[in-house]
Amino acid sequence: MMTHTRQLVDREQWIVSRARGASVLHIGCLGADRKAVLHRQIKGVARSCVGIDLAPPENEGYIAADAQNFELQSAFDLIFAGEIIEHLWDHRGFFTSCFRHLNPGGSLVISTPNAYSALALLNAVVRKTVPNDSAHVVLFDATTLGNLVRNYCAASRVTLSFYEERAVRQTLAYGFQRTLGRIVPKLARGLLVEIVK
Repeated sequence: MMTHTRQLVDREQWIVSRARGASVLHIGCLGADRKAVLHRQIKGVARSCVGIDLAPPENEGYIAADAQNFELQSAFDLIFAGEIIEHLWDHRGFFTSCFRHLNPGGSLVISTPNAYSALALLNAVVRKTVPNDSAHVVLFDATTLGNLVRNYCAASRVTLSFYEERAVRQTLAYGFQRTLGRIVPKLARGLLVEIVK
């Protein structure tokens, strides 16, 4: 059921291309920086776009909703949950809510940090620690994310790809991560899975 690709994609570009002309639900739309940069890009190309976040600012057109249990009066061609699943306790509730809002043939796209990225492995060896955001409740690699999808999704097709972050930090460690992730995609910064209903 899960198709692993060795493909390394540009996450933002990939998402925007999938959103073009589609009805889109963007879960966690504000992003970690709360600036909604990717959401605005998606909104610019989508036929329609709804953004939900746990605590959005008022009067900006976002809907306050919990990704683990939400009810909207719409169905969508594409649901994108970027860098959110690692923060959730109730994965069953998340997948149930998402699939309830997907049109037949629609896609749920999830991106999440890769627990086995080159940088995580380097930190484990050198610093004897695994770098992790204190808000993360679970870390995923290609196998654990695939198992989660298999357990909770009745999908017609599942494709897993890898992505590197754009050069946001100019340090030796991040240069190492980007270079090794390009050579060996399984060591890339993140995982991107598309689940087709």
